[in-house]
Amino acid sequence: MRSEGRRMVTYVGTAVAFLVALFAIVYMITNVFRIVPVQFTQIVNAMIVAIVVYIIIKIMARFLERFLSKYMDKNKYHTISFLFSVFGYFILALAVMAALGIDVTSIILGSTFVGLVLGLASQTVLSNLFGGMLIILTKPFKVGDYVSILAWQWGLIVPSYPPKYFSKDEIRPSYDGHVMRVSINYTYLKGNDDRIIILPNGVLIQASIIVNQMTLNVKARYEIPKTIRFNDIRGELLSRLSAIDGSAGDVSLWVDETTLNTYIIAVTVKSSNLKSDEMRGKILEKIIEFIEPLKNKN
Repeated sequence: MRSEGRRMVTYVGTAVAFLVALFAIVYMITNVFRIVPVQFTQIVNAMIVAIVVYIIIKIMARFLERFLSKYMDKNKYHTISFLFSVFGYFILALAVMAALGIDVTSIILGSTFVGLVLGLASQTVLSNLFGGMLIILTKPFKVGDYVSILAWQWGLIVPSYPPKYFSKDEIRPSYDGHVMRVSINYTYLKGNDDRIIILPNGVLIQASIIVNQMTLNVKARYEIPKTIRFNDIRGELLSRLSAIDGSAGDVSLWVDETTLNTYIIAVTVKSSNLKSDEMRGKILEKIIEFIEPLKNKN
């Protein structure tokens, strides 16, 4: 990567040095030795500018293709290289006209206005395009990662009138799933329900991205009457929760709240099952299976 960048700088620097040398030679021929009439100087200068700028465009387009080929398929990086070349040829045309003594100010102003109009009209498309390039280059996540995407418009929400057992839980209005593919415009996730989620890259670069590890902490809460002492059930409950299919063995259990006649236990299980809702259901099943018979005894 660095060697290719240095090589490109070397090539471009050589082309610029060649351009300066040619201009010096033309100046000597036309103004010092007067071999070529002065009126042809602009034409010769324009030809030199055209050749050197064309070489620079080709060199940069080639290195751009090499770089992008590591991160995307052929059709996509060829499209980007083509757009870069079109922009380069526009600059080349302006440089040649300037070398011929043509005033290019009006052309630049006109193209700026047209570019502004087109930019505003295609703002969403360009946002997705540059967002995709940024994601591909910076790699905030990779294919196969399990991610949660929280768009900047929606942060963490605490309910105003929360359900009893989830009064301290946070609601994350996020898109969750495994990253299947990252294209230049969209990122594809496979959700927990196996549906495909297609997210615009323009949204992703403005979003908070939670990259989950191979395990996930899953929390559940359950209300127990005070006739059942916490210390009497703690050991057995930890053992049962550790044996849940998908549990990584790290289980935490504590008294989270208390009322006049009951207390609420909180459980956190480190799970290798990244479907948190499914794992929470298994935790509650184990708690109910153990606690409900004890209620009847007491």
